Amino acid sequence: MRRGTAVRLLRGVARGGRPARLVSPAAAVRGLSGLPDLRRVRSQLAHAKEQLEDARAAVYRDVWAAAAERAGAEVCEFESGFLQVTRGSATTLVRENLVELDTPAVLELTGDRVAANAYLARGGLPVTDSLRFPLTDPGPALDFLRTHGRCVVKPAYGTGAGAGVTCDVETLEDFVRAALSAVRHCPELVVERQLEGTEHRMLVLDGAVVGAVRRSPPSVVGDGSSTVTDLILAENRRRLAAGGREGLFLLQLGLDACLTLRGQGLSPDSVPGDGQRVLVARAVNTGAAADCEAVRPSPALAAAAVAAARALGLRLASVEIATPEPDLGTAAPGAGVIEVNSTPGLTYHYHVRDPDGVQPVADALLDVLLRERETVRVPRLRVSGPGGRGATTSGDAA
Repeated sequence: MRRGTAVRLLRGVARGGRPARLVSPAAAVRGLSGLPDLRRVRSQLAHAKEQLEDARAAVYRDVWAAAAERAGAEVCEFESGFLQVTRGSATTLVRENLVELDTPAVLELTGDRVAANAYLARGGLPVTDSLRFPLTDPGPALDFLRTHGRCVVKPAYGTGAGAGVTCDVETLEDFVRAALSAVRHCPELVVERQLEGTEHRMLVLDGAVVGAVRRSPPSVVGDGSSTVTDLILAENRRRLAAGGREGLFLLQLGLDACLTLRGQGLSPDSVPGDGQRVLVARAVNTGAAADCEAVRPSPALAAAAVAAARALGLRLASVEIATPEPDLGTAAPGAGVIEVNSTPGLTYHYHVRDPDGVQPVADALLDVLLRERETVRVPRLRVSGPGGRGATTSGDAA
């Protein structure tokens, strides 16, 4: 593909507006995956949407109920998944991973990847080179790709869990594909130099790391007769059967998956050998519990995570750092801060490879929330009635 062709194609999608953006992910994987494979995985994802939402709510309900029980508090459930946690005169409201800590302005700042990176850089944190661009003017982004080589393309804001993220983008054609994949989620995109090493995710609360995991890209294991698509569908069925306790996200067959397979000489309709492990994404967000290992971060990693949260003014954050040498943290060549999330998921610290490694991070979070409200009078939500919504709940942590 020539540069002029790439520019015209991307500008054409921009002129097509929202309708063109919605269909662009299908164009992104054309030639990399057959239509039947795409339809099978997308059909599974569509049918599982409500089941996943229920599983997510149930998992978080158990996490908060167990934390409340250990804290000597009560939990009342209200409509739409809101939970009111009360201990004595202290009351706080939570909903899944949402809590009452950081301000809307700080949350908005952190959600903008380019603005957040600028703040991190001012704070002396090593962040990767990045550039925001619209499809109407992709030229600077193409120059960026030529200068930096292997890159990541992602939406500029408004997404999470790896939605629209494509790694290992090296060629002009793959850049166009990655832009088409990401633009469905956001009209503005970011291209950034891909960092090296394994990814560590640290949960920071009020200047301290309360949990840390090392995450690996998701994979499936061949049986000698099933295609990669078959294996993806089977792994998703396994996760659904586990009720969210093997991961709250399902594997997809988007561009990141197709490029990852291509890099291994495979495609969605390939049949891996018996016992052959196949990576099915480079982005780690859709990994299962087996892909998430609880760790004790090195002092250098912990210090970098705390500094990143402070640079953005966040009390609660997950800080993702890639580094080839964890003991050196971000000082290692090729290392840096991938991203800081201001509404971090908590379940990554419960759904880990070794059950003995579970980190009950909700306990630390709930302790802070309730202690701060012991001297502040907060009106309680009205309980609808005994035995129904609003009844006290309890349970075991996921």
